[in-house]
Amino acid sequence: MNDRWQGLRDQVYGSDGAFTAPRAAQSGGSGGAAAEAEGEEPHGSRAFACLRGHKDKAENVELRLLDPALPDQSLEYSLRRRQLWEKKKGSITIEFVTGVKAHIRGVGLADLRERLRLRRVTWVQEQGDDPVAMKEAELAARERREPFVWVTRIEIEEESEEKEAAEG
Repeated sequence: MNDRWQGLRDQVYGSDGAFTAPRAAQSGGSGGAAAEAEGEEPHGSRAFACLRGHKDKAENVELRLLDPALPDQSLEYSLRRRQLWEKKKGSITIEFVTGVKAHIRGVGLADLRERLRLRRVTWVQEQGDDPVAMKEAELAARERREPFVWVTRIEIEEESEEKEAAEG
């Protein structure tokens, strides 16, 4: 691989091999995606991103699914009815007034739960349950001296029309 392509690869994929935003987007270049990315900060685990300002609140949370065949969903915080935290199961459930329930399962979710509660999270990424990738991420978190967060699964449950008809 020649130096030009290697340099481009290093810009897009960090030294750890994980995808990072191109430098133009990181430096606040023009474009909607760059402007959105400017105010958020991905967690070291790459499981979620938060707004940088301590008083900033996000309008939506985007749930990014691992399966490319399934669409990602953006849900409005203002429609959130309640948030449940099941520590033993490693699960966060967010219920919306629209009947949608989002289940986020994983390891070390306490920090994510608190930031969701404060409406600071802009996106959550499903990372899967590969034990090798999970162990590597855990070791990397220790090196960075950050809490280990790993989102194994995101499930989005929508209230069916049959259930709504039965209740109405």
